[in-house]
Amino acid sequence: MTFCATVNAIVHPGATPILADVDPVTMNINPAEVEAKITSRIKAILPVHFAGCPCDMDALCEIASRHNLKLIEDCAHAIETEYKGKKAGTFGDFGCFSFYVTKNITTGEGGMILARRQEDANRLKILALHGMSKDAWNRFGDSGYKHYQVVEIGFKYNMMDLQAAIGIHQLKQVAP
Repeated sequence: MTFCATVNAIVHPGATPILADVDPVTMNINPAEVEAKITSRIKAILPVHFAGCPCDMDALCEIASRHNLKLIEDCAHAIETEYKGKKAGTFGDFGCFSFYVTKNITTGEGGMILARRQEDANRLKILALHGMSKDAWNRFGDSGYKHYQVVEIGFKYNMMDLQAAIGIHQLKQVAP
């Protein structure tokens, strides 16, 4: 039970998705099915929290830890979701949220990624803006222009400032 965007994120860099079945009651990924699919080639577990219903994060975190796998939470439909009092997207190495027009918070397009490790967050910022070492805010200022480097091949994945301004005020409603 997922959306093509989740699988596309795996296929684009050349990886092969291995799908695990869902629990018919929760409609979320079944940890026993995940465990059965793990081989030496598996690098990450990507649970999709569905319709505000969280995945069994205790079991998935334990599996990821035991097999030394990254845990990347798809929270496109889970910005207000909690599991045992903790927000979805904060269990794994990454939490990925969508702000598309059909979501509880919308900026028209775009999203947000949470990263557990600061070095991952720093790299995501670089990748999201063409691989540049500094964004516009950090290149221009009262002290004058600061040069930047293109440190790796990046993408254009940042949302417009106007979209971010709309989203940040909505975010306050779900994360007071």
